[in-house]
Amino acid sequence: MDELKRKLQLIRNEDFIWIIYYFITTFALVSNKLEKDSLIYKDKRKKQSVNNINMTILIVAFLIYLYFVVVSYENFQFIKDNHNKKEVRLAMERLLLNILFLVVGAYAIYVSYDEVSSNSDVDIAIF
Repeated sequence: MDELKRKLQLIRNEDFIWIIYYFITTFALVSNKLEKDSLIYKDKRKKQSVNNINMTILIVAFLIYLYFVVVSYENFQFIKDNHNKKEVRLAMERLLLNILFLVVGAYAIYVSYDEVSSNSDVDIAIF
């Protein structure tokens, strides 16, 4: 029964994350609209808003990746003691994949920050 509660809680958390992804998508579309306007009208305020929105999106995505790393680690610890070799291997692979996403997310934040601080017009197409 404890495993059932754990799985149901993970599904509830995942539902919440899907709602966050919906808002990420919405803000990414708003950011693209503002970026078009900033290019057409040469509006630096809109460009600054684009940078702020994109940085916020990257940070929120990073936090989601961090959550998945924690969940994967806990899942690996649980499976390691209670399941067969194949399930342990799969849990380890999921953990490694989530760690890679976390590292890439951190690097994307760094690149975005570097882009903003250098006033570059190069856009990292991450979305």
